Amino acid sequence: MPTLPSFLRSRVGGSVPAMPSRHDVLHHLEQLLLSPEFASSNRCKEFLRYVATEALAGRSAEIKERTIATDVFGKDDRYNPNEESLVRVKATEVRRRLAKYYSASGSDSSLRIDLPVGSYVPKFERVAAAPPVKLPSRSGELFWYLAGGLAAVILLAGAAVWWHSAHLSPLERFWRPVTAQREPLLIFLPILSSRGHPGEHSDRVGVGAASAAVRLADRFSRLGNPYTVRVGDDLVFSDLRRQPAILLGNFLSYWTKDLNRDLRFVFDQSAGRTRVLDTKTGQMWKAEGETPDGYATLDYALVTRVFESRTGQILIIASGITTFGTQAATDFLIDPKLFSQLSKSMPPDWAARNFQVLLSARVIGATPGPPQVVAAYFW
Repeated sequence: MPTLPSFLRSRVGGSVPAMPSRHDVLHHLEQLLLSPEFASSNRCKEFLRYVATEALAGRSAEIKERTIATDVFGKDDRYNPNEESLVRVKATEVRRRLAKYYSASGSDSSLRIDLPVGSYVPKFERVAAAPPVKLPSRSGELFWYLAGGLAAVILLAGAAVWWHSAHLSPLERFWRPVTAQREPLLIFLPILSSRGHPGEHSDRVGVGAASAAVRLADRFSRLGNPYTVRVGDDLVFSDLRRQPAILLGNFLSYWTKDLNRDLRFVFDQSAGRTRVLDTKTGQMWKAEGETPDGYATLDYALVTRVFESRTGQILIIASGITTFGTQAATDFLIDPKLFSQLSKSMPPDWAARNFQVLLSARVIGATPGPPQVVAAYFW
């Protein structure tokens, strides 16, 4: 929650609120952890309790990703933050649950706990109550007509906003966090590895990724939404911090592998053949009729949407086992009827959550058919 500069606080809220005591913070923390927003996730509760109590004990400097991984999630000394994103993913979820708690109706606490983006050290602050609005004492019917008219305009404007939001299609709600931002969407196509030389790169991009980029660019152009397109292997962390991004195809690229790590559904190559693995149940899906030159008769794809804690931006990954799966994943992200399949498994607050969708698509000749939702996971 943004805080006002001190020279404004005295004017807007009267005196500056006193810093909360340790007792008050702990009391508020326990109330927060018992709320519906946190009751369903033991790991989020353990995460928030740990960072809050460490900060209150004066050990803020020791609250780091590695110590959280060790003390909260039981990881050993081999935990490598550059290869695992468990702590970062969980921090994003904690921030989301905090935001939901404080925005919920009836949450009128004067104390607030925040977990700033890019940090694991919580902030504790009191929130000054807004002063009552005093209408000027004035007689005459004209004033009350004007006041009533202004109130009516405000109510009508609010109703219009509510009506528009309530009537957005699921696909429009999916893209809304991206299109609502000022920065353009980054559409990124990683180049493929050289055949026979996995560690080397070529000058080629996947047909599915190229087709996906063209279709996404066309959609954003028609809707008047800004976007940029990048091709290569030089995507850096700062690129992902500046704007929302969608990574297309090539599940072997560094960023796709790194950002998809530790999630429910992942691409697995442990058996010498690429498959989609459900890390919770162990179930696997593999392309059927796959040939050495990349053709298949049945392909699978993953669509992942996360609010990335490291970048503070929205990140979307769309990739298939073969190029056909990437094309099918793009169809899913563009066609409202295809995306509406997901509505059967959507929780009420899905638009504010991270999620993964596993898709399948039959391939006839060199054209993938309509994708079908196989499984979905929200967190």
